[in-house]
Amino acid sequence: MEARGEIRGGRFVAGFVGEHFARPEAVDLLRGVRRDGPATGSLSVPAADPLNLTGIVLPGPHVSALSGGLVELLPAADPTAVVAGAPGTTAHTA
Repeated sequence: MEARGEIRGGRFVAGFVGEHFARPEAVDLLRGVRRDGPATGSLSVPAADPLNLTGIVLPGPHVSALSGGLVELLPAADPTAVVAGAPGTTAHTA
């Protein structure tokens, strides 16, 4: 996939070891974040979303995809806390 130009390999995000792979569009977005600075707002995702990396990559307890809740990703240099949410509530990373 990398040889066909469908994805790019490299080290795109500081603090994560190993080679990273991303679609070319994502690389452009990451460059924009580096140029413009990080976002200031939060992002809420369902606990079942693949972006829910709490307790896996992000520190804190794992929020199960089966919980039915939301995970709110807050902008921070070092996310340190996660509060698991029951269905209809929100878990926070800060």
